Parts: sequence; C-alpha cells; structure tokens
Amino acid sequence: MKKNRWTDKDEIQKRANKHGCDGRCYWETKYDEKTGAVIEKGGMCGGAETCEETRRGEFWATVVAIIIVTPIVFLMWACDWVYDKITNRKDKNNG
Repeated sequence: MKKNRWTDKDEIQKRANKHGCDGRCYWETKYDEKTGAVIEKGGMCGGAETCEETRRGEFWATVVAIIIVTPIVFLMWACDWVYDKITNRKDKNNG
C-alpha cells in the first residue's frame, strides 16, 4: 500500500527535523467516536505557502482559484451592467 506523505508518521518526523516545525502540513478534523465532539480542528501549517514541501501545490491552487474566480466576477459585473441598462437604474452616488 502506498504511503500518504502528509499522514505517514515517518514523513512527518522527517519534515519536523528538516524544517524545525511539528512536521504536519495539513491535518483533518478529529472527532470523538462516542460523542461526535471535535477533539482537534483541522487546518494547515502557517508556513505552507513558503515551505519547500508545499509551496508548489499552494502556488498552483492559487492560480486555479484565480482562473475560476475571475470569470465569475466579470460575469457578475456584466449582469449588473445589463440590469442597469434595462431598468435605467441610477447610481445612488450620482443622483
């Protein structure tokens, strides 16, 4: 079975020794099996954007987010502009 580099104990220890941190880059929320209460909230290391282990993945995640969000914002602006033209709505600041 293939090791998961983010959860394997040996990999976590190597990262901790190499980067001087606790070695956990990303972690999941842990729940109590009996009560369902949150034991530990999931998260990401504060240095994930600059750490050698994760910075490439974080960069590409940002690029993909920009590619997805930019057209959505443009479409929202275009729909608002068309709505303004159809309804002859005036800007509150321009009277």
